[in-house]
Amino acid sequence: MRIAIGGIWHESNTFAPTPTRLAEFEALTIDRGGPMLDHWRGTEHEIAGILDVAEAAGVEPVPTLFARAWPAGAIERTAYDGLLEELLAGIVASRPEGVVLVLHGAAVVDGLLEADAHTAQAVRDAVGSDVPITIALDLHANLSPALVDIADAVTIYRTYPHIDRRETGARAASMLLEVMRGALRPTTAIAKVPLLPHILKQETDAEPMRTIQARARALERNERIRAVDLASGFAWADVPSAGMSVVVTTHDAQELAASTCRSLADAILSERDAFRAELTDVDQAIAAAIAPERRPVLLVDIADNIGGGTPGDGTVLLDGLLRTGARDAIVIIADPESVNRCCSAGVGATVKLTVGGKVDGLHGRPVDVEGKVRRLCDGVFLNIGQMRDGIVDDQGLTAVVACGGVTLVLTSKKMMPWNLEQLRSCGIEPTRAGSIVLKSAVAYRAAYLPIAAEVITVDTPGLTSPNLSRFTYRNLPPELRP
Repeated sequence: MRIAIGGIWHESNTFAPTPTRLAEFEALTIDRGGPMLDHWRGTEHEIAGILDVAEAAGVEPVPTLFARAWPAGAIERTAYDGLLEELLAGIVASRPEGVVLVLHGAAVVDGLLEADAHTAQAVRDAVGSDVPITIALDLHANLSPALVDIADAVTIYRTYPHIDRRETGARAASMLLEVMRGALRPTTAIAKVPLLPHILKQETDAEPMRTIQARARALERNERIRAVDLASGFAWADVPSAGMSVVVTTHDAQELAASTCRSLADAILSERDAFRAELTDVDQAIAAAIAPERRPVLLVDIADNIGGGTPGDGTVLLDGLLRTGARDAIVIIADPESVNRCCSAGVGATVKLTVGGKVDGLHGRPVDVEGKVRRLCDGVFLNIGQMRDGIVDDQGLTAVVACGGVTLVLTSKKMMPWNLEQLRSCGIEPTRAGSIVLKSAVAYRAAYLPIAAEVITVDTPGLTSPNLSRFTYRNLPPELRP
């Protein structure tokens, strides 16, 4: 048997003014054919899990196209159309008996609010109704009923931080093989939950998500229920499918799928107040980080969450730390212009820089700094540990600049702070810091929580502010109001 593997993966922030172009996919990942398997095999990624299952079962995995770009604004239509055409050509040429797609679930393209459903429908049209399709999705998918109807089965990450991507891919592949062999006759139901939950309340090791996921696993003990999955949604995509979703896949039991789905959705809605959270204002956060009794203190710049489509160049916390004389603070900012100036000056040189706040003006103003260039490095590092283990990331040419009590890590490309190796590869030991500014919401916790003395999530300005009243929505369903 032959199964085709591929996908176009993107989390689109429709409020971000910077579009996602083909160049952004080329800069991160466009895997074609055989190199796709070599790239992901053995890593903490969906494709690795698909390969685990396929190769153990003696099934031939046929790589087609897998493209991904960092979260940002909506994908340009010409870029998407070209990638989709290439994906479809690869799938058709492989003559598959089954297809596994790796999608995010919150992709938006210019003119296509439900881009993932559009991708799935195009694949369905290409292979016909007799070839089963399963889909692996991100927990932050804005899951549409259309996508669920197109696929034979979908399954979703069950952790946030996302440390089960490989397991999710394996589950999608296992369900596909069961369908191909006649062991699973999938019947699926979806229920939308009219909630845009606070991002901090989506962490699966904390309440209320811990109990909700436990309920889902308990429901799977029913031998006729194959999978119970929850999508918490991505609130910064203004689309009709926004909000939480429950999807249930059963073995030839449509009524059971529907009743199970509705029951869990109702239970979630009854706990809606548990999805609220409070943040710390900037001044209070800075005061706590100036001279911490225990270290390191993590200052979470939640509204400049790179994983949600921001530029990673927010300066509000940097400015506060510099003004108040913080000691042993570390701030990572994406600023290729400043990196180039540091490279021209060289290691050991004293430089005057205007840092950050350059992409969209929504995350603080540029800050003038003076400091000594301590290190220049290529920005390539291997992730170690449960988050993205074995995956190589590249934040581009990187400069480490000592500005009094603040160490600036200036990167040429924005990079999520999901692994300690990001700093260690630059010669910085994070456990020795007084405070560390992290441009994230929850994903950092897998790596940083074990070393943190205190975590302060700060109410900063930006494109991923959890205060959704700051955004103007036009496409939400009537029952959803930020």
